[in-house]
Amino acid sequence: MRHSVLLLILFIPLLLVIFTPLSAAASGYSDYQLRRLFTPTAGEVISESNGKVHIYDGLSSAQVDVALDGHFNRIDNMMFTRIVQIDEQGEQYVEDDGCD
Repeated sequence: MRHSVLLLILFIPLLLVIFTPLSAAASGYSDYQLRRLFTPTAGEVISESNGKVHIYDGLSSAQVDVALDGHFNRIDNMMFTRIVQIDEQGEQYVEDDGCD
């Protein structure tokens, strides 16, 4: 019994170290996408003007609509996958865009 408790105490910090960066990375990626979509750097704009297409993944349909309306001149350089939609009951679902 004492060994089990000791092992548990030793492994909790290890689990926190392993899994915390995953959620932080996901959040950081979302922040990066939104920043790049709505306030691209000069270098990103130049890359787009040279034909680079950026794929945005997992944004909400409202975010996509704002981007398409507000950044019309950049539409050719945007691709959106797994757009999060809201149905009539207010439930979220991911649009099946056929991209695997």
